[in-house]
Amino acid sequence: MRRCVAGFTLIELLVVIAIISILASILFPVFSRARAKARQSACISNEKQILLALKMYCEDFDETLPLGDYVPVNGEDGLFVQGRWQWYDMAFDYVRNSELYRCPEVRRLMPGYGMNEAAAGLSLGAFYDSSIKIIITDMWNRASQDDNPNPGEWRVHWNGGDLAAGNVDVDRHNNGAVYGFLDGHVKWHKEAAVKRRNSAGDVLMWDPEAEPD
Repeated sequence: MRRCVAGFTLIELLVVIAIISILASILFPVFSRARAKARQSACISNEKQILLALKMYCEDFDETLPLGDYVPVNGEDGLFVQGRWQWYDMAFDYVRNSELYRCPEVRRLMPGYGMNEAAAGLSLGAFYDSSIKIIITDMWNRASQDDNPNPGEWRVHWNGGDLAAGNVDVDRHNNGAVYGFLDGHVKWHKEAAVKRRNSAGDVLMWDPEAEPD
C-alpha cells in the first residue's frame, strides 16, 4: 500500500508568504524606530560625558569655557584640524576618547557636535541661568568629514531664527536634536522648543545673558 506524505499546497504556501510579508511590513518600522531611539540614547550619553569634561576644564581654568577655535602658540595639530585647536581639543584631556565626539546617528561626521558660538570663552558667571543655556548640540558640520576637515566648523549658533542655517542638525534624532546645557543635563528637543525668545527678542537658550520675562 502506498503511503501518502502530507505537505503544503501551493495555496497554503502563498498564504504563509503573504502573512510573513504583512508582519514584516508592520515590524520593520518598529525596529527602525527602536534603533533610532537607541542611537539617540547613545548621543545623550556622549553629550553628558562631554559636558562633564567641560565642567572639569572650567574648574581648572578659572571657571571659563574653552575658546571655540584658535591657533596654538606651539603650532600643534588638533584632533581633526591641522595647525588649529578647537573646543573639543581643550576638553580631550578630560575624556581621552575621541569617539565621544562622533554622533552614532551620523558616524561619517567627526566631530558630530558643535559648541554654542556665543558661549565659547565665556566665564560661567556670564550666564543668566545654567539650566536653560545650550552649550553643545548636534551639528551639521557639512564640510568637516574625516577626509575634509574645515577649521571653521566647530560651532553652532543662532542665525536669524533658522537653526539649520546656524549649523544645528535640527532633526537628526527622531525629528529633533539632542541639546547639552551648561548645568550638565542633556535633553532631546524639537526645533520649536529651543527657539523661544523673551519680549526683548533675545533668544533664551542661545544668548548667555538673555533672561525670560
